[in-house]
Amino acid sequence: MKKALAVTIFLFFVVVTIPAQTAYNFKENAERLFKRANEANRHTRPELAYSEKVTYSGRNIFLIHGAHFNPLHIRNMAQVFEKENIEKNTAQWLFLIEGITANSANYSNYTEIEYAAQSAKAWNIPAENIIPYYDAPEVLYELAQAVGSEKAIFFLVMYCMDVGDITFTEGKGYDENQIRATTVNYIRLCQDKNIPFEISKLNALFPITDEKYEQAANECWDIHKVIRNRIATENLQKTLQRYPKAVNILVYCGSDHAVIFRQAAVKN
Repeated sequence: MKKALAVTIFLFFVVVTIPAQTAYNFKENAERLFKRANEANRHTRPELAYSEKVTYSGRNIFLIHGAHFNPLHIRNMAQVFEKENIEKNTAQWLFLIEGITANSANYSNYTEIEYAAQSAKAWNIPAENIIPYYDAPEVLYELAQAVGSEKAIFFLVMYCMDVGDITFTEGKGYDENQIRATTVNYIRLCQDKNIPFEISKLNALFPITDEKYEQAANECWDIHKVIRNRIATENLQKTLQRYPKAVNILVYCGSDHAVIFRQAAVKN
């Protein structure tokens, strides 16, 4: 009889300690981004930072608005989070943030948008942008119908320059290649919708001068704002229908768009 072989099996249990996820500290993050925004010093009008609460269609709207880049927007958001104890009822919240985009962590110098995006992600709160960009195709189409495609294109090129989407270099001015490419893009958008334009009229508006800039702004600015706000109002209704359980809504926008949320609203 063969001698039985004794086999000893050693089981090694490796205990892996998984560190607990660090809770999101919205106050510390607010101060970190506030400091960074101050150092960037892009807020040319620091007095334009407002926070108010209105009731809209049975929802609580916490409206943060003013001049973009203002670091005070960050602190105003943090104050809303603390006062409303947002961490205890995140399922009831919705963020409507001008300029926010899905799956983006880079908001350049818009630290107030970055703060809202980070907070929404940390608390798993849906965040959307209902305000069309200044040069969204639907905005261009309506503006072209209102003032003519040539003026609309010229105005939006100037808008690009104002907000820094066309590079400005000291001693050289605005990048001519970017101006040309942006203009061609708008022309193609008009062509796609069969919106007529005359290239000679468009060429006559260039090069840009202070006088032409002022004239185009006077003719287009208010109309442009009305178009964007009307589209945003329609988007707001559709968005609220998709989030029926969101009774608390944080809104961030430029002051030109605050009227969207004041319509049929009751101030508290």
